[in-house]
Amino acid sequence: MSGAESTDDAGFTLVELLVYTALMGIVFVLIGGFLINSLTVQGDVEEISSASNDGQLAVRSLETGIRNSSAFQVQETTSPAGYLLRARTAHEADDLSLDWRCTAWFYSPAEQRLYTTSSETGPVALPDSDDDLDGWMLLADEVTVPGAVGTPFQSLGAGRVAIAYDAVAGGSAVRIQTTIVSRQFSDTHRAQVPTTCS
Repeated sequence: MSGAESTDDAGFTLVELLVYTALMGIVFVLIGGFLINSLTVQGDVEEISSASNDGQLAVRSLETGIRNSSAFQVQETTSPAGYLLRARTAHEADDLSLDWRCTAWFYSPAEQRLYTTSSETGPVALPDSDDDLDGWMLLADEVTVPGAVGTPFQSLGAGRVAIAYDAVAGGSAVRIQTTIVSRQFSDTHRAQVPTTCS
């Protein structure tokens, strides 16, 4: 080792650094694209899931009420504009007997909301205005009725009612469409049914 200079080049040349930097940039762009795409898909799935959950919660309330009803009535209202579904529904009391109450669901196209309420003492009054819905429980927000259907509740006769609406969350809509059939009560129970919701 005499003091001669080493001919080995240690490190990278400028061209090699530029090539590595370009390759890393391409890799980061690809990874970033995949990440952004997966976050977008996750957001879409969450919106659809939220809309589906809201729609199913509302239809579950309708199914429970109509299946346990002795009679129901569908009515289009003008003030406020909307659709009202009233039913005499049976509920099990603490002593295992049947208690009857009037349960109602109201769809407001102006607010795009579906509400419910019930009364143990008499018929549920038709709301006078959108402000009159303060005592009603909100079942679903951002609910629309498909144009071809026209009404969220349609009586089909013989104890059947058709339900059709779109539950919307963000930009995603989920169609909820079903037919609910009222259970038939025995003559013994039918004699106990009040006429409070007619």
